[in-house]
Amino acid sequence: AAIAAGAMAVWPITASTVQNPEDFPNLLAGSFGDGQKFSTGNTFPIIARPWGFNHWSIQTNNGLTAWWFRGDQHEFHWIRLTHQPSPWIGDWGYVLFGPQMGGRVDEPTMFFHPWGARIKPYVLDATLGPDNMRVQLTPSNHGAILKVSFPEHNPNRNEKRICFKLPANKKKETGRFDRVDESGMWLELTATWAEQVPKNFGLKLRAELDATARRYFLGISKSNNMHCF
Repeated sequence: AAIAAGAMAVWPITASTVQNPEDFPNLLAGSFGDGQKFSTGNTFPIIARPWGFNHWSIQTNNGLTAWWFRGDQHEFHWIRLTHQPSPWIGDWGYVLFGPQMGGRVDEPTMFFHPWGARIKPYVLDATLGPDNMRVQLTPSNHGAILKVSFPEHNPNRNEKRICFKLPANKKKETGRFDRVDESGMWLELTATWAEQVPKNFGLKLRAELDATARRYFLGISKSNNMHCF
């Protein structure tokens, strides 16, 4: 038997720390699809802490189906508190909230460019047309902090507000606003949107606005399933 001997060269590799790995994910990947025709992954851009109790995303349509976000849609309807990383899983206990200018509407439609927004696991930063409002959100373990910058140029003196909405489930149940302090600008609500769960199911949420910013808001607006400061 013949034995061949050869030389092998080895070069040492120096390991280096990856800087800011949280910026690597492209959260829009997987969101360019139609559940009835084709898929690019069927995922949503989830903004959340690792193992976070609640997740946050953008709703780009009326939300009447499980495909409430698509990366090629340019409408911005709501920020969505969600527990649904994929359309196939289904959501529960979700809440809608976001800013408005002008007349109060139950189904707001604003505009943005998904690729022009900053959407990362730790931050959402988007400017919304036509009023040029900027929304910035960062998640915590259980909640999130939202900053809304309304435009300084407002010649028509359009009203400014931040609204919270409880969507109805198939049984037309919307949850409830448990406590509201209009002078302190905070509310507590129970979201009950879910299926095949016990009757006492609910997600409790408390939202607080910066009361020092009250001078920017012209009045309280509310209905059975939506409250605006």
